[in-house]
Amino acid sequence: MKQVKQFIPEFTKKEPEKPVEPEKTGISTYEELVAFAENVKNDYDKYGSADVYLENNLLAPDDSAWVLGIGTADNPFNGTFDGRGYGIVGLNVSIDDLGGLFGCIGENGLVKDIAVIDCDFTKNSEYAGGIAAVNNGTIDHCLSGINQGNYVRINDKNGNRINIGEYNSYIKGTYSGGVAATNNGTITGTRNGAFVNGSECGGLVYENAGTIYGCANNGPVGKDSVNTKLCGGLVCRNSGTISCCYNSGKPTGSSGGYSILGMAAAFNESENISNVFCNSINDIPASGDGSTVDLSKTVTVISNEEMLDASFTAKLNDVTDDTVQWEQKVVNNTYLNSKYPVILGNFLKNRTITLNNGIALKGLMHQSMNVYYNPIKKGSDDYALFSKAAPNGISTIYNAAYDDGKGTFIPAEFWCSGVTISVPVESNDVKLAVMGTDGAVQVIKPDSIRDGKASFSAAAPVSFAVIKTTSSGAKTPDSNNNRSSSAADSNTVSTGDSTAITFALAVLAFSAAMIFLAKRKKNRE
Repeated sequence: MKQVKQFIPEFTKKEPEKPVEPEKTGISTYEELVAFAENVKNDYDKYGSADVYLENNLLAPDDSAWVLGIGTADNPFNGTFDGRGYGIVGLNVSIDDLGGLFGCIGENGLVKDIAVIDCDFTKNSEYAGGIAAVNNGTIDHCLSGINQGNYVRINDKNGNRINIGEYNSYIKGTYSGGVAATNNGTITGTRNGAFVNGSECGGLVYENAGTIYGCANNGPVGKDSVNTKLCGGLVCRNSGTISCCYNSGKPTGSSGGYSILGMAAAFNESENISNVFCNSINDIPASGDGSTVDLSKTVTVISNEEMLDASFTAKLNDVTDDTVQWEQKVVNNTYLNSKYPVILGNFLKNRTITLNNGIALKGLMHQSMNVYYNPIKKGSDDYALFSKAAPNGISTIYNAAYDDGKGTFIPAEFWCSGVTISVPVESNDVKLAVMGTDGAVQVIKPDSIRDGKASFSAAAPVSFAVIKTTSSGAKTPDSNNNRSSSAADSNTVSTGDSTAITFALAVLAFSAAMIFLAKRKKNRE
């Protein structure tokens, strides 16, 4: 009997379809940022969940007005806004209701790795935030403002003095927060240095019903308000979770009338508070009068001296997981963030920058950070300062400057985390004079002298001099032959870029801004 071959159909195994990657849009100018905010409002279906990223630092024109935050209460931003370690500098917020770079971040929205610096509210918003008015999503590893005094000595690449105090952010609203006015979502690894003012205000958040983790406030809160009634160092009103955070900023009430102050929260009704540390400034309590949950036994209050000690930074790292890494940089009288702990950025890389005058820098820096070293001219104020520290005279003396290669200055606390600087020397018997962050000159011994170069460490690029140990001396180098070049210039070599470090902010030496703009002074607390 003939055997009939049974027909068995073959089924082709179908490979699972790969998810379509959302299209990402780069933003490279302030005008494109304005256009994106308008697109989110006018074409929400297309742009409301868009993925965008910054291609470089954005500098707002001095006469501009930011009149539309990204996302509204009805149409919140639910996409991803990736700052990639860059900053937005010089926003002039003029919005009645939801004031901030973002009006409202939705539940699926993510804003990360961005610094908003020199952000001034020219109009009193109802809800004001340094990053967002309302956050229902995630704000991660961002920096809002800086808190620098006018004594900090920084120059641009042409030797012109930059007054960093001009770049302090000024947040102003009825209900204000340094990062967000209202937080129903999550804020992680983010630091505020902005001045925050309002009838009710908090260093990080006005009203928190969400989660705040691994964050810090270093800015004064309520200092310039005339009607502050409720003021908290970290948050004003808290019903959510706060953990692994610290506050060094001082809450201040109005000059007349009764104000409720709290170093952690002005009004607290949550028990979900852990590993929170506050400065013992003026004996202000951890939580204000009327709080339903007292924080006096939950929040650790320490002195300012303890907060500036390296052991405090170690304590923060002990209680925080690997997603947030704290660092304190105090080297040879140079320091970041007034010596308070900063959060290490995701976009800092190990780099070596070699300049055409033989000076080299090595350390953690943003990939776009450009460094310039030009000789300081005799007769200048800085030359006179160095001369006082060098009784036998000066061999070489250099002014430090750094920017993004396009003239926009970004403070070192967001773009740098310590450098080793090496400079050519004529002998092994030399000392160095380093200009500290406080403007004072300090004489130090080099860390090492090898192969005709002396090396020393600093928190960021600093001005320095090689001083003579005898009365005989060498000439000051010719300024025409010692220009620091951009990455595209063959005279500048950048090597050793490695994997990005786990972020930990601002961010942060972002501090802020550009070719020098004349702005009003905002005196430090």
